[in-house]
Amino acid sequence: MKIAKPWLLKHTELFFWLTALVILFFMDTESNGLSFCLFKSAGLSWCPGCGIGHAIHAALHLQLGASLQYHPFGIVAVLVILYRIKQLSVPLKQVTI
Repeated sequence: MKIAKPWLLKHTELFFWLTALVILFFMDTESNGLSFCLFKSAGLSWCPGCGIGHAIHAALHLQLGASLQYHPFGIVAVLVILYRIKQLSVPLKQVTI
C-alpha cells in the first residue's frame, strides 16, 4: 500500500478522469435517482449542463445521435477528456539544448 499512495497523489487528475469515464460508461440512464446537478438540487428546472452526463454515456457507447440529442457538447467532452487522459498518461519528452 506504500506504493499506491504516492502514485495516487502524483496522478490524482488522471485517476479522477479515468474513474469518471468508467462511472459514466456504466451509468444507469433509465433511473431518475441521484443527481449531481446543483441547479436541480436548488429546485430550478433549467440547467446549462442538463443532459451532459447522459450525452457522455451515449458517446462512450458510440450512440452519437442520442448523444447529440441529450447535449450538443457530449461528444466534444468525451474527446477533450480522452485527450487529457492521454496527456497525463504519456509524459512529455524533455528537450535538451
